[in-house]
Amino acid sequence: MEARENQAPRVGEILDQGAYTAFKGRLLDLSQRRGYFDARYLTHRVVVNEALTQADMALTLDSGMRYRFGPLTLHQDILDDAFLRRYAGIEAGAPFDADQLTRASQRLAASGYFADARVRQRREAIEDGAVPIDIALEPRKRMAYDFRAGFGTDTGARLRADVERRWVNRQGHVWNAGLQLAQRKQTLETRYGIPMHDPMTERVDLFAKLQREENDSLLSTNARAGAQYTRDYRGWKATVFNEFLFDRSQVVGEDQALSARFLLFGARASRREANDPIFPTRGWRLFAEVKGAQEALLSSTSLIQASVSAKALMSLGEGRLIGRADAGTTWARDFSLLPKTLRFFAGGDNSVRGYAFESLGPEDAQGKVIGGKHLLVVSAEYEYPLYQNWLGAAFIDGGNAFDTWNTGMKFGAGVGVRFKSPIGLVKIDLAWPLGENREFPRLHLGVGGDL
Repeated sequence: MEARENQAPRVGEILDQGAYTAFKGRLLDLSQRRGYFDARYLTHRVVVNEALTQADMALTLDSGMRYRFGPLTLHQDILDDAFLRRYAGIEAGAPFDADQLTRASQRLAASGYFADARVRQRREAIEDGAVPIDIALEPRKRMAYDFRAGFGTDTGARLRADVERRWVNRQGHVWNAGLQLAQRKQTLETRYGIPMHDPMTERVDLFAKLQREENDSLLSTNARAGAQYTRDYRGWKATVFNEFLFDRSQVVGEDQALSARFLLFGARASRREANDPIFPTRGWRLFAEVKGAQEALLSSTSLIQASVSAKALMSLGEGRLIGRADAGTTWARDFSLLPKTLRFFAGGDNSVRGYAFESLGPEDAQGKVIGGKHLLVVSAEYEYPLYQNWLGAAFIDGGNAFDTWNTGMKFGAGVGVRFKSPIGLVKIDLAWPLGENREFPRLHLGVGGDL
């Protein structure tokens, strides 16, 4: 057995009997946690040399044999035991490790199927060095329902209802569906999830979605269906996907519409790090996606599109400095055949504040914003404490959507207040578009997490 260096008394330190006793206890506890249940000290003495004002310590630990995991018994009746054993990650015959038992309990509790997972090692039933393990699992309710209401200047007033069947069968498949009704966007979607070999880190999803969305210039009605494979790897979430998209887009006030279809293949990756899940003072997130379609494969035209979104925040003085950037680019054989859902727009709560939602981008002959091939948006913001849960903010945003990279950027700046609520940060901003003659600022409202 080895103890961590910083736990052991070091040469030259002042003799502290309490620290010495605590070290012996930690070393014995570590032995027990690693499965050396019979560990005991053969020698443990301190010899003091008063003439040299020093003490010699001698510790001899007989670890004995290391015990192994024995049979694993799962006390539940809703899912297949073989499936849950993949969650637990405990193999009979492997060296005993109490930390692995803790991880098994946490993984099962985080699976979404159970409200509680209690692990017990049955040392009284040890046989041939194997420790039987019992895990008592308390199932959650099979059906879950969620209803929410909100308001944002990008979407207007909104209502959302979700239903989830936490386990469809004994293999742990999951089904959910959601309906959102908002002034600018209405969505009906469903998803069927299938856990794979390591159910904590990989799954396959089958999905379908109907959506109607509009800004002040374009109206889009679209349907999509497809499949995706997602895997978590060292903090990253990576996804490959395939979907069929049908979209009917038209300029508001006109009868003519563009109907387009695309069989899209793509991949995306994302990661989020934060020191607090709701109100972080330090952290970052990154999202990147690339997708494409080939005209010969059920698509209106060939295209490749890539986008990236990043945000970071850090403490600065008594407040927080927040930076944000979004960029995207599109190559298409015939860009005029791309519907609204495959074009870039700028402006709005999470883009260039001071401008209306999706009001920035290339325009048609009638001055309607129809979206562009490229996107670039950057933002800098400083938040500072005002009183208790209230914060003040000052910010500047810049960006645009365009067809050529030399198109000018639009800028907006303003001030706002933040309130730390139980559901996240409530944001109220007043923003002015710089370089334009507008007497009154634009109001932006939003609720949600920082990252």
